[in-house]
Amino acid sequence: YISKPVNKKDATGESKFTRAVARIVRDGTLVHCYLACGHMLTMHKDEISAPSSMECWACEAEGKEH
Repeated sequence: YISKPVNKKDATGESKFTRAVARIVRDGTLVHCYLACGHMLTMHKDEISAPSSMECWACEAEGKEH
């Protein structure tokens, strides 16, 4: 799963769906990023380093449902 590019920005210049990364678990070629919002995003290790925050596409999708 690939985090979508940030397009919606608030006054601070960050996406309103940017979430803090609570922890990162490396599993072979995969990296699981557990976000403060409770979601987990999994990416290939070459697609990500060690971010302190990232855009949560799951929160964005939930926001569109309401």
